[in-house]
Amino acid sequence: MSNVFLFFLFSVANIAGICSLMRHRNSQQDCTSSRVLLLLSLACSDTATCIIIPGKHYIVYIMKEYNVPSSSPSAFACTLVLLETMVSACQMISLLNLLGMAIDHWITFIKPFRHFEVRTPAADIGYRIEECS
Repeated sequence: MSNVFLFFLFSVANIAGICSLMRHRNSQQDCTSSRVLLLLSLACSDTATCIIIPGKHYIVYIMKEYNVPSSSPSAFACTLVLLETMVSACQMISLLNLLGMAIDHWITFIKPFRHFEVRTPAADIGYRIEECS
């Protein structure tokens, strides 16, 4: 039951990542902006996580079926360490991408409060008329 839930959760995460990438692809924004690169990196790390976690369970299952833990415990232990490291690395990359996106959104939110007033020539003329009156 938990494998079905994980598959559903991973599928939803990948579909959301692909949809946000497609939305940025159709816009007129620069494709090398930091937001698009973070989304692309997040989609890649989510996809890698979706492949590695079920693959890890499958490899461990196959190794137990062929009785590898009792015949070669060091190979089994090294395989488990390698798979756990890959899962942890993919999850850490995803979290760092989300942190980068959060910082990017925070900077975007704070930045408009530090703007300078820009006057058009028509507004400047109206301002001078009001000063003279």
